[in-house]
Amino acid sequence: MCTLARATVMQQRVLSPAARATSADRSVPSARPVASRLTAATREQQRQCAKWQDLVSTVLLSNDLLSCVLRALGIAGFAEARLVCKFWLAVADATIASLSVLRLERSIPLQFGPTYLSNSPDGSLLVSEQRLQVLSPDGAILRTLSCSRARPWGIVCSDEAIFVAVSNLAGDGYSVDSCRLLKFSPTDFNCLSSLRLGRSQSSSALHHLNGPHIPGILRYQAHERYPDGLACAGNRLYLVDTRNDEIAILGTSPLGFVDAFGGSGSEPGRLRYPLGIACSADALYVVERDNHRVQAFRHDGTHSRLIGGEGTRPGRFQHPRGVAVGAAGLFVSEAARLTVLSLLGEPQQVVCFEPRAQLHGLHLHAERLYAADEGDRKLHVLLLRSAGA
Repeated sequence: MCTLARATVMQQRVLSPAARATSADRSVPSARPVASRLTAATREQQRQCAKWQDLVSTVLLSNDLLSCVLRALGIAGFAEARLVCKFWLAVADATIASLSVLRLERSIPLQFGPTYLSNSPDGSLLVSEQRLQVLSPDGAILRTLSCSRARPWGIVCSDEAIFVAVSNLAGDGYSVDSCRLLKFSPTDFNCLSSLRLGRSQSSSALHHLNGPHIPGILRYQAHERYPDGLACAGNRLYLVDTRNDEIAILGTSPLGFVDAFGGSGSEPGRLRYPLGIACSADALYVVERDNHRVQAFRHDGTHSRLIGGEGTRPGRFQHPRGVAVGAAGLFVSEAARLTVLSLLGEPQQVVCFEPRAQLHGLHLHAERLYAADEGDRKLHVLLLRSAGA
């Protein structure tokens, strides 16, 4: 075997140049056709790449998140990756559409930036901005209610009355004398009664302000209260007091202080700059702007659980402001983002708005979620999936 191999090598060495050329010609008769086929295939691949490049470039320009993912994976230049991304986008869009709890139905422009809203028993919308506006369901202004020259904040309606927390900004802070809770008739919108939320003149109340817990009206009337969100459960009102980091409990008929809970801190049961509040059949949900979370309480004010925490991923918050609760879950607003969660805090959907948006209060009514956008001066109406099915 070795002898035959050496003979073959020697034969190749002694071949003349002409013989070697002839041998080479016989050994590569199909080189040019193969090269032509490779060139044609390369051109076709380039043409396909160019076709997908236009599509994917458009997608990348309109989807910053996908662009970041592609850059991180380093696959933005491959036609195969573009095909996968196109398929992924179609599947993701269909999946998101099938799982979405909310979809934006319309946005109602307003003259001023709204903060809170509610529905009156007749179905009209009550919106607090610089004035208290009564709107038809399609956004037409029906009337403007007088709040004694004060700025309305939290609004809540029951079958018997409409309750509005108002205050007046004087200089660099609140005018304490104008912090009040107003009670309106739901039929003719006349003001029925008013409760002052400022400091009580009772010396005994001032004496016990920083003392031990004293049930009753005096201790809680002694605080200077700075109202924000407002909720109602039965014959009790729950008023968010941002200055004292508390939730005040008030009676509805007649208006009066009952109790309060909370206090400054980040521990469970404590609050730090509470804003929005919402009631379900068995719980209160309070948004804490500076603790970046939602805290659940029982109706008597005892702590139940914490939801969220600081962060940007779904289920975490950055300075949340508004909250609403219903059978579809828990809805929490941040500046330009609205998150849908289960009642246990599991994220279900995130709805993003324009960067200039400043979402505040939320209100759930008749299979629709209303979001007050103070920055864009709009009232966003979002349809629940069950209503749009």
